[in-house]
Amino acid sequence: MTRTRFWSAVAALLVVAPAWAADYSVKEAATPAPKELQDAVRKVLKDKSVRVLDAKGALLYELWFRKELPVKATAAQIQNGLTYQEVPETTLLGAVKIEQPITDYRKQKIKPGVYTLRFGIQPMDGDHQGTTFQLVLPIGSVE
Repeated sequence: MTRTRFWSAVAALLVVAPAWAADYSVKEAATPAPKELQDAVRKVLKDKSVRVLDAKGALLYELWFRKELPVKATAAQIQNGLTYQEVPETTLLGAVKIEQPITDYRKQKIKPGVYTLRFGIQPMDGDHQGTTFQLVLPIGSVE
């Protein structure tokens, strides 16, 4: 799978779009990260974005991913292949700019704006079975 296809798949899975069943398209664009982000955050993001468009071609949201993802791993772990377990929680993964009011999978309203995407893991205590980790958080620093 190419990097573009991989990130397009990630963008599609980060569905903060109006509904799973809605028609949408995913495209790559040479768009720098939003000025609303702190300089330290913008420096670690790629100059390309992944744009998610609705069926009519209107922009729903745009995602920017990190140039490099920091991990805590030994040389042997890197050689054998990394997993999400080597990514420290709260690590900045990217940013998203939401263009129009949308709702998440729980029908909660999300206001237009710029948000950072950070890595987090739901505890494996049985209370979160069938859920995924949440990535959208207010704008913050790289740390």
